[in-house]
Amino acid sequence: YLDQTGDFKLEANVELRFGILGRLNGALFLDAGNVWLLRADPERPGAELKWKGFFNEIALGTGFGLRYDISYLVLRADLGIGLHTPYPNPDRRGYYNLSSFKDGLGFHLAIGYPF
Repeated sequence: YLDQTGDFKLEANVELRFGILGRLNGALFLDAGNVWLLRADPERPGAELKWKGFFNEIALGTGFGLRYDISYLVLRADLGIGLHTPYPNPDRRGYYNLSSFKDGLGFHLAIGYPF
């Protein structure tokens, strides 16, 4: 598991839901966020919150999902891609900095709405 412990967490989610056919719905989404420490930690260099360059420290991802609504239960399948990763990587350049399209893809199955 990724170490996501910290003192300050920022998370933002936007989702546009729309009907497709009957109980099948679609969604377009955009997610952003990160976790920071308030004090420097030698075991996690670069994890402390700094206001300079703050927006470059926020991860950003987008995607499309299908939702099947069974009135008491919603089944979700989402395909997302990372647009910006804030951690250092010499293979990335610019804000939209994935080293490859395939590396940024994520597929998730879930029950219930995300928020």
